[in-house]
Amino acid sequence: MLFDRFKIPNRKTRTSQRDVPSSWRVAWGKVDSILKDVTWCDNKLAIFAPNRSASAISPSQQFVVIGDLWLSNQVELLSQLGLEPANFLSNDSEIMALAWEKWGFECLHLIRGMFAFAVWDRDKQLLYCGRDCSGARTLYYTTNNYISWISPQLRTLAPYRSGDIDLVSLRDYLCCSFVPGERTLWRDIKEVRPGTVIQFPESKITSYWKLQENIQAADKSLAWHGEQLRYLLERVVREYLPPQQPVGVFLSGGLDSSSITALTAKFHDALVHNYSIHFGAESPNELEFSSLVANHCQTQHHILEITFKDMWERLPETMAYLFFQKKTLGYADGMNFGQGLLGGGFLILDVFFKRINSNSATTSNKIRSSPKYFFAINFG
Repeated sequence: MLFDRFKIPNRKTRTSQRDVPSSWRVAWGKVDSILKDVTWCDNKLAIFAPNRSASAISPSQQFVVIGDLWLSNQVELLSQLGLEPANFLSNDSEIMALAWEKWGFECLHLIRGMFAFAVWDRDKQLLYCGRDCSGARTLYYTTNNYISWISPQLRTLAPYRSGDIDLVSLRDYLCCSFVPGERTLWRDIKEVRPGTVIQFPESKITSYWKLQENIQAADKSLAWHGEQLRYLLERVVREYLPPQQPVGVFLSGGLDSSSITALTAKFHDALVHNYSIHFGAESPNELEFSSLVANHCQTQHHILEITFKDMWERLPETMAYLFFQKKTLGYADGMNFGQGLLGGGFLILDVFFKRINSNSATTSNKIRSSPKYFFAINFG
């Protein structure tokens, strides 16, 4: 058949499962026969969590939380929960469990940050799967058979789907360069949309956040609005900077990245790296401007060249890492993993960064000093 060519078998690439660890996953439905590698199970739910810190149970034992959560307003939430932030030694999954037990679904209007989660209500036998309003974290679920599998990584769901391509999604991708809505390129997998929660067993989808026009202070001057923008920028950057940890910023030399670099250098209490990328002498670049910004802000500047040969050779590997998201940096086989940020209406991306040859005066042939946190903060 003509479209059989789109049935893609699972293939081994140069990026192994060891290099890109599987994420957490949840099985909902007839899970009686699923026993291997289970972290926690109930009569209709099984949780698989390679990192046990990703899961938590509420004090009443009613709610079980699993997810990839990074809450930027952790201190504020703990205060509202009646807890002393300085004495709270647990993780953001635990905060989510406490918040869901106190406020239920409404807690989604209070939390800020990047997250994809599943909450199991043991009393009502309901499963809630949700995603942050900007889509900084991904979340997918299968729609075939008698078990629904949920995970933030498409590759983690590979064993539980068919090899059939969704031809409507393929058409949309070829026309628009992305797949709109909840569809994915796999026929048996759907995406939880940003700002929404899907409830099982009804597969009921609820939006808790929508982008809306909200014009305020229309009579104020341009200078006044400029000050408001500065306030939001400073708030977001302060909120996302890890205390006393080196950070990195992608610096193109344009207005957006230069503003973030300047504010990071102003507020941060540790070393600030910035990285400027170009694609060889035959391609135009803005290195002149990024170097001026780096010199002005006194950051550790790295200039990186990615050739077309590099891009082609590393394409399968990079595609694999697009679905590997971690909050903190890890090191494996010379790779650097980075985290992007979002807040106050700015798009935050998760990024994979590869050690490649550098032209920076601060490094030799390889980048020898890399930040523990890597920020890619861009306007969306």
